[in-house]
Amino acid sequence: MLVAARALSSSLAFLVAVTLAACSASIEAESASATEPATPVDEGEAADVTPAPAHDAGTSAAADASHAPTPSAHWTYEGEEGPEHWGDLAPSYATCKTGGEQSPIDIPASVASAELAGIALSYAPAPVAIVDNGHTVQVNFVGGSNAITIAGKEYKLLQYHFHKHSEHTLGGAPLPLEVHLVHKASDGGLAVLGAFYSVGAVNEALQGVFDAMHSATATATSLPFTFDPSVLLPSDRAGWTYDGSLTTPPCSEGVKWNVFAAVQEVSEDQLAAFHHDPSARPVQPLGARTLHGGN
Repeated sequence: MLVAARALSSSLAFLVAVTLAACSASIEAESASATEPATPVDEGEAADVTPAPAHDAGTSAAADASHAPTPSAHWTYEGEEGPEHWGDLAPSYATCKTGGEQSPIDIPASVASAELAGIALSYAPAPVAIVDNGHTVQVNFVGGSNAITIAGKEYKLLQYHFHKHSEHTLGGAPLPLEVHLVHKASDGGLAVLGAFYSVGAVNEALQGVFDAMHSATATATSLPFTFDPSVLLPSDRAGWTYDGSLTTPPCSEGVKWNVFAAVQEVSEDQLAAFHHDPSARPVQPLGARTLHGGN
């Protein structure tokens, strides 16, 4: 009896030890899985946008208000994956080919600019981070409350980025550089402010950003200064407005475009610091739309 009891006790002790060891291993595995970084998502589409919820393809640009975490085709500004082929690269890019309100456009001399009085700016210095997404250099606002208001609707500033040469053209001619300030409303609607630059004097207000471009990577890096977005815009607030689209795949429509007429300056060295050349989609037909001087 005593021998049998001792044998039974030893067996139970062995089973308990095995069970505890298995539980411990399971807990450690779950903990390691929870702390491992997620697999990076390809965010190579739409330089004009920043992270937003998933959406149904083929809707408006409001739904594409960022690099949506869905599979996308690689695209470029030249060759077989260039702008003339974007609409064929993926079903979600079809609007690049079939859309009737595409951007950018040419702004003819026959349409005079006028005061963009319908835009109320609420800009102040805020923390920013820089990222090179492979198509452009983008500066994200990671703090602050910068916004614009158009027709009583507020759009929060998400980011700005550059295109070389300009995407919009003036009387058929591009400028050396264009900046786009991308804003998003609470309902997902997008409004973009565009401004032109020619080559001339050093733009002191942008020097810190140009200095950071050479080390920018696909991972957003905080800049050691705050940035006031108002320095991106000319003091002369005349310009044009029209309804358009994102200028990169998926080319979704429904974007409120506001393009300033006055041309600012950057130096030759500053322009050279932005190495994405070309990074401009060709102009698209205005079609049945109306280009307005002012708003």
